[in-house]
Amino acid sequence: MLVRPRLDGYKQGVDRFFNQQEVIRVDVIINFNDEVKVKLTEVGIEIMQEQRRELNSHIQGNGGIGLGELELKTDDDGYTRFQLWDLMNRFGQHMRIGHPEPFEGTMIFPQLNLNEWVSTAQDVD
Repeated sequence: MLVRPRLDGYKQGVDRFFNQQEVIRVDVIINFNDEVKVKLTEVGIEIMQEQRRELNSHIQGNGGIGLGELELKTDDDGYTRFQLWDLMNRFGQHMRIGHPEPFEGTMIFPQLNLNEWVSTAQDVD
């Protein structure tokens, strides 16, 4: 069955989508250059600060002045934006079972337009 959800507003649409009684399997195409929003944990912030220190040290070791301290930009809800490839590059090696997570498990893909989703729905018994 082909499903094309018509959603009026993002929040209303997401609420309706996830509160349905039936389970819908959705294939979503995401590009590595698409943006993703995550809430960094203290571990994630420390990882980014250490990466900035290493970069500054490298720049200064080559005669530059460095970039200064990390200035983390978050939105009003505490989310930080990354391109997907950058998020994977920065935190991939830190994502291991039994280790503290650098960011909370929920990701938001702000560029996804739910009105354009084409998904295949299958009844789950």
